[in-house]
Amino acid sequence: MTSEFLALGAEKSYKDEEGAVVTVPSAETLADVSYVTTLQCLARRLDQHFHRECEAILAPVIAQIASEDEDAGYHRGPVKGLPRMNEKLAEYVEEGRSFPRAACVIDVLRNSVAFDTAGQILAAFDALTQHEGLQLVRYKNKYHVDSLWNGAPPRSASGLLSNQ
Repeated sequence: MTSEFLALGAEKSYKDEEGAVVTVPSAETLADVSYVTTLQCLARRLDQHFHRECEAILAPVIAQIASEDEDAGYHRGPVKGLPRMNEKLAEYVEEGRSFPRAACVIDVLRNSVAFDTAGQILAAFDALTQHEGLQLVRYKNKYHVDSLWNGAPPRSASGLLSNQ
């Protein structure tokens, strides 16, 4: 557990037998920390399968990439670490999100793909949204004129893979 998140989470205070006030994290706070720890363990277990599935879904579009640049193509991302997940939990507490806040952490397994053209980006997006075992849960178009994502990757999507 990180003290940063626990400091932002709800706390309960009580007096011990000697009358001293003892403050402890609430059950919800402890549960959220436990949930993200479990989430990371599951993500580490599923990491290889996730990347195999994503590469298979995107293979026809990735094959169209003509660039020889080392940044072009499919890149595995690391499993999101516990410190970052706890930072996200703290943000959700500050935003007033309801329990379980750990359910809001949706991008634990990550990848990126650099394409040559906008058409390839759209084809990849179509392949992901049409795949039977993938449910799109978030989409960001960072190319949009109103986007606040200056300097960040231009388009991202988050999805859930299922055993369908």
